Amino acid sequence: MVAAGSDGGRSFVSHAAQVCLSCKARKKKCDKALPSCGYCIRKRLRCTYSTPHAQIESRVQVRHRVPPGPSLSDSSHHSPSPLVRFAPAESVASLHVEIYRLIRSTGQFVDDVSARYFQGIHRYLPFISRARFYNSLITIGATPSAGFSVLLLAICVIISSPAVGRAHRETATTPSFDRGQLHLTAKSLLAQIQASTPVSVHLIQAALLLSLYEYAEGRPDDALATIASCSRMAYASRIHARDVPTSAFTPPITPSADSGIGTPASEDAPANVDAWLEAEEAANTWWGIVICERKYICDASIFEQPLITVFPGADERLPTEPEVLEHNDSSIPDHLPYAPVYSMEHAHIKAFGRAAQATWYLEQILESFKVPGVETRLDQLKTVDIALQKFLGVLMLQCHNGTQMSCEALTIAIRAFFTLHSYIIDMRLESDAMMDQTMDGWIARSHTALDTGVKMVLDIVETLEKAETHMFHAIALSYLYIIRAALNYIIRRGPLGEKDGWLRSAEDRLRASLEYFV
Repeated sequence: MVAAGSDGGRSFVSHAAQVCLSCKARKKKCDKALPSCGYCIRKRLRCTYSTPHAQIESRVQVRHRVPPGPSLSDSSHHSPSPLVRFAPAESVASLHVEIYRLIRSTGQFVDDVSARYFQGIHRYLPFISRARFYNSLITIGATPSAGFSVLLLAICVIISSPAVGRAHRETATTPSFDRGQLHLTAKSLLAQIQASTPVSVHLIQAALLLSLYEYAEGRPDDALATIASCSRMAYASRIHARDVPTSAFTPPITPSADSGIGTPASEDAPANVDAWLEAEEAANTWWGIVICERKYICDASIFEQPLITVFPGADERLPTEPEVLEHNDSSIPDHLPYAPVYSMEHAHIKAFGRAAQATWYLEQILESFKVPGVETRLDQLKTVDIALQKFLGVLMLQCHNGTQMSCEALTIAIRAFFTLHSYIIDMRLESDAMMDQTMDGWIARSHTALDTGVKMVLDIVETLEKAETHMFHAIALSYLYIIRAALNYIIRRGPLGEKDGWLRSAEDRLRASLEYFV
């Protein structure tokens, strides 16, 4: 039931049309109140409704649309226009100017927006080459493409999410603006340009950033839908088809028998370093899509749905780290090491490569769920679990040795860990009477594993609480989701005994951290 009233030309929505996701998961009655239902308020949970319409109405009052005008923005009100039109016949220069005006309507400059992006979320998923980005931004006498203009707007959207920028939120002096409307404007522009111009890497990157915004805002279903379109654009442009031995931009690489790290088979450097950077940036963008799609599916309301992308093989080269892409050094391609996905123990693999490897384990878990036969499936999950726990040990060691504790790789690996053992606990429904005793052992081991998982999440929470604000400009986007996964596990365990008292205090700590970063 939806009740509406009026006040000065504005409509108010008091109830959602459907039950919230928390009540749906526990199969209990929901009062559908907005912005949060009674159960979520009592349990101090973040209340999210299943439809985008209800999610938006639970946060804001429904406003009358502003009729489209000649400008994309009105800086005096700091509110983006609800409608942006792009005509291919018109100059892309006009579009670029209007995007600048739209960004200025948020109280920021393009330099501020790009700096915050590269200092923040870019550190976790560095699929944009900073060198090529700034070359496109400041090239004298040239107008950036329509795709690049939309990418600028998408960057402005993603950094506007409170879940992304902790440091900025605490010191913000910019005027408030409608983040939801800015996001819708960017999506509208993306769709228009996609329909009227050839697909470009910049356009694909813009779509990927918009999906990340939806994920950061607690809308994994919307993020999954957006990245599906992004994936199809990527396939159409063939950025998924990097072939290391025969690439036009990368010299053939031969793995070393003793180290597993490769060296170039040819001494000739690529003649066009910018072309090499372009190819590596495209490959990193594809990796970003593959990683994000698998992250999103773990928290989607319908888990059993097919993925669009196909995960690269275990011998595929890991993504290129941003430190490499940010230097226009012609000698770098000659010395680029060969580090395949399966190579776990080499210390030179950094944040982006580790995120790809963590996603590889998540991919193996998702594939194991499809194996017919309970016993065979459990055996395969056990094999993956052993390897994943070893990998988590490697990540924890790297993080404690100086890498940011909130790195994306660690949060993806922990999310995969919770996904695996939560699935095993739920498998009792599939087992027959003869399997009950066997399942009891599996379930007990999974409870023990998830208790350890809760402690890992608490370790990350404590590290972030002790960290100074200036130490990081953004948290890993999966961070909030591993907190929710830990909380869901504690809630699903039911009444806690005396031996489980630490879980009660853990629940309080996790809720407090969730409220702080949301």
